[in-house]
Amino acid sequence: FVTMLSVHGYGQRSPGAPLDAVVTVIAWGTLATGTWIVLAAQARRAHDLGLSAAWVLVNLVPLGGWVAALAIALFWPGQAQDNPYGSPPR
Repeated sequence: FVTMLSVHGYGQRSPGAPLDAVVTVIAWGTLATGTWIVLAAQARRAHDLGLSAAWVLVNLVPLGGWVAALAIALFWPGQAQDNPYGSPPR
């Protein structure tokens, strides 16, 4: 996305260019919305595993937290029985 913006010249500063501000607001809004959606999905997956949603904070560990979160989400099997967060989705 950033490369696309720089190719089209949006990264160049020119006086009175409101398009830069619009593109920046849209980009930050998209980033915030996407982050919210990913964190909500990870919290639901943690609940499926019987874990607290605080496990989403593992993403904050530098150089590998997101790898651990991805491995937990993809390869750790969910619980077959009910847990404190509800019944299995199956």
